Amino acid sequence: MKSKKHFPNQDSESDEALYIAWCEGNRDAANVLLQRYQPQVLLMAFHYCKNQEVAKDITQNVWIEICKKAKFNHEIRSFKSFIFVVCRNKFLDQFRKNKNSKESAAAPNDLPDDRSFSLEKQIDQKEKVQLSKQFIFGLPPLQKECFTLYVLEEMSMEEISLQLNISVNQVRGRIDRAKKRMKNLKKKIQ
Repeated sequence: MKSKKHFPNQDSESDEALYIAWCEGNRDAANVLLQRYQPQVLLMAFHYCKNQEVAKDITQNVWIEICKKAKFNHEIRSFKSFIFVVCRNKFLDQFRKNKNSKESAAAPNDLPDDRSFSLEKQIDQKEKVQLSKQFIFGLPPLQKECFTLYVLEEMSMEEISLQLNISVNQVRGRIDRAKKRMKNLKKKIQ
């Protein structure tokens, strides 16, 4: 019979140590990992499929898969990476099942690379996008229009000048002033 290691303060234990304890039969360790990662796995699943009910199903399947692997004492280096790889694979399984269904809103090519995906990066990116939107809305109307067309619509300065019926030099000047404002704002924030 496998020994059940008890952790007096499981909140401070590493994920890997908790997973090893789970593999050895410690259900408390499994519960701690579930509490730590349930929201993140659900968020990642929702990010992939853009459907709350499907995301819940994928999340449940992730935990079922991890339970199966824990029974066989599956060795891992990083629990966080492991759980997100399982989540991605479960989404791909779901995507393949529902290939012609409207439930699968994202294509597998839209998925981030496992090595580069992290929740922290995603949150930082969302904050940067939000800050950029606030900055753009704070620009004077003429600068905002040129900057938006140049950066967001990826139009050339020549195309913008034709669309707005102004010279290329005016477009360049407005974009340059918008960029300078953005740099100054960035310095103030940091």
